[in-house]
Amino acid sequence: MEITEHLSHLKERDWWLGRLFGLKAIIMSDCLSQLVAVGGASQEREFRAVMGEILDLGGKKSWLRESGMWRVVVAARKFNWGKGYVGMVWKMVVEGKGE
Repeated sequence: MEITEHLSHLKERDWWLGRLFGLKAIIMSDCLSQLVAVGGASQEREFRAVMGEILDLGGKKSWLRESGMWRVVVAARKFNWGKGYVGMVWKMVVEGKGE
């Protein structure tokens, strides 16, 4: 769905919140955790895609930035990822993913 001038501000806000909720659902479901258990290039690609979407939301709507980054923290805790995970996300932020 493309955000157009025809959408009211409330509908636009609901659309952005829906995207964040969907990404949260992916993180909290077994979908992402099953990829983590399998490992390999597919895991990193899918992980980067989800984290990239979260960073994109924060880049487009500053009021979603804090909630989005909290999702990143939740994923780190859920999958017990350490410094490598933080480094990967930080690199995505520095490279401008999400702007």
